[in-house]
Amino acid sequence: MAVHYPIALPYSGWRRHLILGTGRVLVNVFPEKASRFKSGELPSQPSRWDRLLLAGLVDAHLRGGRLDELTALHDWVWRGDLGVDFHARAEARFLDVFLPHHAGIVPALEASMREAGGDYGQVCEIGCGSGLVLQHLSRMLPGPREFLGLDLSERQVAINRVRFAAETTLRFEAADGFRWVLEQAGPRSVFVTYGGVLEYFPQHRLQTLLSWIGGALRPSLLAMVEPLCDSHDPDADPRSIPFGVENTFSHPYPLLLRAAGFELAWRAETVVRGQRWLMLVARAPGTGAAAVAS
Repeated sequence: MAVHYPIALPYSGWRRHLILGTGRVLVNVFPEKASRFKSGELPSQPSRWDRLLLAGLVDAHLRGGRLDELTALHDWVWRGDLGVDFHARAEARFLDVFLPHHAGIVPALEASMREAGGDYGQVCEIGCGSGLVLQHLSRMLPGPREFLGLDLSERQVAINRVRFAAETTLRFEAADGFRWVLEQAGPRSVFVTYGGVLEYFPQHRLQTLLSWIGGALRPSLLAMVEPLCDSHDPDADPRSIPFGVENTFSHPYPLLLRAAGFELAWRAETVVRGQRWLMLVARAPGTGAAAVAS
């Protein structure tokens, strides 16, 4: 069952025109409320009128080319009840998508860890959701003493702590992954994102994160499974291209990683249910010789 993303917009048709037209009117009629919503101050359960106003805000950002200003709205979505609802409904994705299509990144990550000496104290998943991928990593990767899951949702973190209480290597923390990495992460860490996390980062924010990991935190490793726009060549086009109903970004990950000082150790692409996915393992400087797989 699909979960309605409250700041998504219909692709086309009369419904899109009606929603956006009504949303623009509401933004003009309630400017103070629109300003609060833009900064991420939204109700946990938005009404139908709130959702229409949100559509007007998103449309204004699209028209003005200011999608990077949607960060507060995306964060609000994943902090609230919808994020928990999504993770509960999407747990089947671990069995139907991750294991058959994306689990190949795990042995590739293990190989990179081994080639770099294997002495990694922590695996940190940014945007861990239900924690199932992190649990899988803890069972498949020898060596790290702790597997830390970061998520914006305090409620989801509380659920994970109860669910995985018996697994002593797993720890969960409610935190903004971007700030946590810049403020608390240390060298010899492995950073992981799965299923679309970095797509919500504006390019300048992603560049800051990658530069910090690839510089101040080296030696470290980064493994990601992130969606791409069908028409995007991430090795040649340096733009971060808006795509999808959620208005997120298809980033040029290989270019951004190399610019931040990473060596690409492994990569693969797959298409699952019509969605294109890029899988990458990258090493920060000093973690071993580059050996990019085709």
